[in-house]
Amino acid sequence: MEFPNSPFFLLERLLDEFRSGQRTSDNVLESLDAVHDYVEQLTAQMLAFPVQAEVFPEGHDLAAQSVAGFERFADAAELIREYVESGEEARADQALEVAHEGHETLVGLFTSTYKKVQELQNEVG
Repeated sequence: MEFPNSPFFLLERLLDEFRSGQRTSDNVLESLDAVHDYVEQLTAQMLAFPVQAEVFPEGHDLAAQSVAGFERFADAAELIREYVESGEEARADQALEVAHEGHETLVGLFTSTYKKVQELQNEVG
């Protein structure tokens, strides 16, 4: 499964555009605020999603793992902010690694959730 709207790709593109001079530091910092708001919105949606334990017992664990994945994006955004302010390339590289961890977490969760939904649909018929 591919997720082109993943915050990972947003952060990666933001970094690339800054490094290539297409964005100023002020513009990047402003964009990071928007990414932060987007991640908060995703987290709130996940926490508001009703989980029926009798139908999907692992639902609460998956929701917690999703929130942890979203938190990785927030951590990556903060590292990019530090990179923009300090110029330390190691921060940018670390930000991409952290964002990729969040992305991989969500890909795994979406894949396992999709499989579980398919199983439930097959049971119901």
